[in-house]
Amino acid sequence: MNNGFRTFVDGFNANFATIANVMVEENLREKMASERMKDVIAELMNLGLPSGDVFKAANIFTADKDKIDVLFNLPSELRRNYVVSLLIPSPMRHGIERQLGMDSK
Repeated sequence: MNNGFRTFVDGFNANFATIANVMVEENLREKMASERMKDVIAELMNLGLPSGDVFKAANIFTADKDKIDVLFNLPSELRRNYVVSLLIPSPMRHGIERQLGMDSK
C-alpha cells in the first residue's frame, strides 16, 4: 500500500512540475509579446503619426502579429508608408499620399 501511494505521489509531482513549467513558459511568452507591442507603439509614435492612427495601427498589429515582423524588417524610411498602407485602403491612399507629398513617383 505504501508503495502504491509513493507511486501516486511521484506521478503527481511530475505532473505538477510539468504544469508549472508550462505556466512559466506561457507567462514568458505573454511578457515578450507585451514588450514587443511596446516597441511597436514606440515606433509608431516615432513615425510622427497622429495619436488616433497610432491606436488604429496598434490594433492592426495586435490582430496580425506577422505585420510586426514586416514593420521591423523594413528599412526605417519605408516604415511610415507601410503603416499608412495598413491604415488606408489603396485607392484612397494614393490620393492622400499625393496631397501630403508622400507619393513615390
